[in-house]
Amino acid sequence: SSGINAEYGSEEEEKLNTSGNKRRARKLSESSAQSTPPPASKRGRPRKVRSSQQEEIQESVRNNNSQKQRGKPKITVKREPSPVLTVGRAKRKKTTSVDVENISPPPIQVSNKSLRQTDKKSDTTPRRSTLIEKVTAIKKPEIVFTGVAATKAEEKIIASLSGSQTDDVTTCTHLVSDKIKRTVKFLCAIGRGIPVVSQQWLADSKACKSFVDPVDYYINDKSTEKKYKFVLRRSLERAQKCPFLSGWGVFVTKTCQPSPEQFRSIITCNGGICLKKSPKSSDSNVIILATEKDNLATLAKSKAPICSTELVLTGALRQELNISEFSLRDKSPEL
Repeated sequence: SSGINAEYGSEEEEKLNTSGNKRRARKLSESSAQSTPPPASKRGRPRKVRSSQQEEIQESVRNNNSQKQRGKPKITVKREPSPVLTVGRAKRKKTTSVDVENISPPPIQVSNKSLRQTDKKSDTTPRRSTLIEKVTAIKKPEIVFTGVAATKAEEKIIASLSGSQTDDVTTCTHLVSDKIKRTVKFLCAIGRGIPVVSQQWLADSKACKSFVDPVDYYINDKSTEKKYKFVLRRSLERAQKCPFLSGWGVFVTKTCQPSPEQFRSIITCNGGICLKKSPKSSDSNVIILATEKDNLATLAKSKAPICSTELVLTGALRQELNISEFSLRDKSPEL
């Protein structure tokens, strides 16, 4: 009986094994059907692929690409943001701001040679003679001669130093003379306050090859200064500040010498105004220049001071207006 049971048991086990194998085979066939792609149709159109198959295909493609790119170095490109342009009124806020104070300038490189050259230049000081130290800043002076005529040598000096010679005292820059003279040019030059120099100024300018400072070359004529009670240097300083006829109108009669036309230039250069007609009684700051030949009674009706020509001639040398000293009313009792 035991043998029969054993045989029966073995047969049942084989049946179970065969039934289990059939189930496993079914499962394997189903899984293989899912993994294998569907066969192409007769017309060549591919069948639709399930979503699970698409995911597997995409993963396989990614793995292949990653394996190919493993050997190659990765290149990263940094993209800078494009600048933003703002168009509109100035009141709108700017998109970008820069701290100018925090920006440091680039370092300046200086060679040792340049430093040595600067040290040499700072140590050395130019040395000049006493005449060259007096060189004036005027480049092209216009020179007038009075009392003396310019020699050919002096004309060559003026031309070589880029100067010029003129007869117009109203525009000249220097007056050259041998001594003090009461000429029209001389009195006009004092009234304008321009340098009145001797001929030595041109000689020293030739030696220095440039026009020197004329201050040390003013005419030295003590006898004439004592006669008319003035100092030339002081008169020029006063004229530079304020000429003595500033703010005054002057009427000159026809009997005066020099002529009224020459008096006109003297009066205007000394700051005054030359009147063409006799002043009225209502006029103020007016002076009449006359002589004893004039009808002083008619001139006295204007109530303006009547003075001799010395008021202007001597007053220009002194640069002083002294009406009482040169008044004709005090000398003639009729006035």
